[in-house]
Amino acid sequence: MKSPLFILLGALCALAFQPLIASPHVVTYAGGGQNTRFHDVKELSDGTILLMGISNNLDWVDVSVPRTEIPASGLPAASGSFTSFILRLSGDTEEVLEVVHLPHGAVTNLRWMRSTEIPGDPTGMFYVSGQIAGGYFVGRLDNNFVNGTPTAFDWTFPVSAANGHDTQQLWDVGNDGRVVYAYGGEWSAQIGFLSPNGQRTTLPALRASHSVNGNWERGVGDEFPDAAYSAIRLPTDNQSWDDEELFAITPDGNGGIRQGTWPIDIMITRSFETNEPVRWVPESGSNGRAYGYNLYRAEGRHWIGAISVDRRNNHFYYGFNIKSIFWDLSVTPNREQPDFEPAVIAYDDEGRMKWWNRLYREAADTTGDGEIDTTWVSPPDQYIDGMDIDYSVPLSEGGNVVVVGRCHGNNVSNFWNGNDIAARPGASGFQNRFTGTEGNIHISYLARLTGDDGTLLAASYLAGFFRMIIGNRGNWPTEAYPEPIHDGWPNHNAGWPDLTTTRVVENSLRVGPDGRVFMVGWGPRMVTTSNAFQKLPRRLGHNNPILNEGTSPWNRWVRAYEPMLDALAYSSTLTGVWTYPDGDINANPQGADNVQLRGVWPVSNGLLVAGQHSNGAGTSAGGNDMPTANIPPWGHESYNGITGVFGLMPFSEDRPRAAFAPQVAQGQLSVDAGASESPTGIVSYAWTFGDGTTGSGANATHTYTAPGTYLVGLTVTNEDGYSASTHRRVEVVDVVAPPVVPPVRVAAPAVSGEAMRLAFASETGMRYQVQQSASLDAEGWENWGAAMDGTGAEMEVDVDAPASGARFYRVVIDPVP
Repeated sequence: MKSPLFILLGALCALAFQPLIASPHVVTYAGGGQNTRFHDVKELSDGTILLMGISNNLDWVDVSVPRTEIPASGLPAASGSFTSFILRLSGDTEEVLEVVHLPHGAVTNLRWMRSTEIPGDPTGMFYVSGQIAGGYFVGRLDNNFVNGTPTAFDWTFPVSAANGHDTQQLWDVGNDGRVVYAYGGEWSAQIGFLSPNGQRTTLPALRASHSVNGNWERGVGDEFPDAAYSAIRLPTDNQSWDDEELFAITPDGNGGIRQGTWPIDIMITRSFETNEPVRWVPESGSNGRAYGYNLYRAEGRHWIGAISVDRRNNHFYYGFNIKSIFWDLSVTPNREQPDFEPAVIAYDDEGRMKWWNRLYREAADTTGDGEIDTTWVSPPDQYIDGMDIDYSVPLSEGGNVVVVGRCHGNNVSNFWNGNDIAARPGASGFQNRFTGTEGNIHISYLARLTGDDGTLLAASYLAGFFRMIIGNRGNWPTEAYPEPIHDGWPNHNAGWPDLTTTRVVENSLRVGPDGRVFMVGWGPRMVTTSNAFQKLPRRLGHNNPILNEGTSPWNRWVRAYEPMLDALAYSSTLTGVWTYPDGDINANPQGADNVQLRGVWPVSNGLLVAGQHSNGAGTSAGGNDMPTANIPPWGHESYNGITGVFGLMPFSEDRPRAAFAPQVAQGQLSVDAGASESPTGIVSYAWTFGDGTTGSGANATHTYTAPGTYLVGLTVTNEDGYSASTHRRVEVVDVVAPPVVPPVRVAAPAVSGEAMRLAFASETGMRYQVQQSASLDAEGWENWGAAMDGTGAEMEVDVDAPASGARFYRVVIDPVP
């Protein structure tokens, strides 16, 4: 018989995986027995919900639900074995209002939905993508569900893609209906553009490649009036084309510098003009080898990792990864090591490059002479996996883009730490660093950048704690996160905890209307919040056995970060319930790692999530059922083979909302946090003014001494211990400079009989007053003679020499009134 301790622990573990009692969550299975998979989810402006996926058939949908088949005209020959569909649900999720679908087998799948409106506006033109033989397609539907049911495609465009570009289907659409999309494979990755009518098109200011009479010509779009279309072809269109660009010193986005005007300049090995090596390493080969300025050279393979369009101005952003080789100075022999270098790059609506950001430091000017004297490599790998626009930050303040990346290994220069942000001194991410001793792992990373210049504003790593059993506790921190929503979980920033591989599903990143950042992913031992639908057992301290709840299998999770990436708003796993054989928590848990989450969408005070119950490869199903709650009439509580998964997960209202209005005139800033909100009283207001100074109080003032752009931050904390942060950017144009007090250079006094002459420097615009005292007591000084206005020449003053004893003289300077 097991000891009472183990019986108690087994009971606790079982309870830990049940949904909260009286939960408002809606979590359901659907389409069981028909190989049903949900791929994407989206809320429309009328509050209804779209759920996109595939199934063997639609027999699981009630026959009374209206159905519309969209002809596959314009698409290649049938390339699938499923029916691809879009369900439209009522806003309360209780009813399936209609089903729109393609003919059975017309495409491999439908994957993503996009529409042209700015969030908060009525739903605009509606677009979908899906996988087909040889790539994927993008198509515009003839209606958007809100104004009417789609009945056909206005147009479709087949995209030739491979090596992940076909399955990830990276594209986005602007408010004008123009589409930016990724195509090609790992040796031919490219960015293309479709006009609103679905035809390949040109961009007038794009410095890239342009198709002219079937040939590629490099240059700026306007130089080729006969071009059929434009494309950004990796790697050549993301690198400098002359030495002036190649050797330029440019800002790196986080207070540092780097060499090169374009992202791939890091790998250019020879001057364009002289063909001389940029950096030569004699011992790197039989005759030596040329490398880029910080010891990289291109290996040749490349991928697009993310695309987003800001629908307010149609500026577009994308992230990519380039395979490289670096010369590793830390090892001998075999110093050439493989790597992947990431970059995020921004363009305006006509194709002008605005900025790019590597997300880690390349080099430094440690001597202060404006030149690079120290460089770093960042082995072994970094990648870009997704991005989205934050529409809560106005364009007048630069706008914001949020990026999710991924890095490999913890003993090298990784992405920037969450507490090392030049624009926000003192800031801290929810998880600041890549920590621990498990180096051969991949973990994810979030970064918030300004949309107009790529400045880093906030960052956080994203990783679960390492899977461990009792007796092998590893390097766990003993300090918990302070906020109640973090549910007593160990603080990643309080020590050097071992982490394990944690991934965000590619292209799943979404930013909500309030700036919160949403994603789905997988990995063990993720921190779950107190308001989670399904919690993971936490582990706090090495000597607290009641919290040492055994090992952790892989599982899928959905998460929302606060806007500045410093705290969680919501984090829940969604997987089959873990069970331990005979209640023994030292045994490996069973029944989990069987829900694949694929899409997420922010809604008011919560999120929508979509996926499927299946194994990691998606070819079968097994394990335990996940918990369900408030199952709608079209759903059910258990899986039957590969089965669709849908969830509506609301948040708690414990956290405050930080908001303020800045006003600045002649360098004087006034801030008012009266727009901040909280369910309980706000007890503190903490300000940072972007120049290294701080303040407090609901209202504050600050004087800037120099013109410039400053990032003003506010953090509010309420009675329950919850905090929220926000930032606003202010432009200081005119300042009232403080008076410049020149140094006084007083010559040694010259004594002649009873007279003594003092000589000192003079500046125009200043007034000089000589004072005397019998001692250095601060109260003993008296004015001597009349004050004099400076003339810019040397000043001389005669004073009476003291009859006896010591006399002290000083010159006091004030601006002329």
